[in-house]
Amino acid sequence: MKVSVSNLLSSFNEDNLKNLFLPYGEVVSCAIIRDIFDGASKGFGFIEMSNGNEGMEAIAKLDGKLVNGRPIAVSVAKERTRPSYEKRSAY
Repeated sequence: MKVSVSNLLSSFNEDNLKNLFLPYGEVVSCAIIRDIFDGASKGFGFIEMSNGNEGMEAIAKLDGKLVNGRPIAVSVAKERTRPSYEKRSAY
């Protein structure tokens, strides 16, 4: 299950994010989204939990929790869809 996490401090890294979710189950992957030009954190990231029950428990326990003095937002990640113009094949 993929989980979205937002309102993170710019100093928050992947290890911090993984450690935040480890008490709720196996973390398959985690990523902090960064600016492509300067590498600075954009303040959000994604966690993949090994199963849905663990992911739902993490969401229930962590959504709104204060982390470094800021309430984080944790939810089920939405599937990214491509705009229709990107789906067209080139001639």
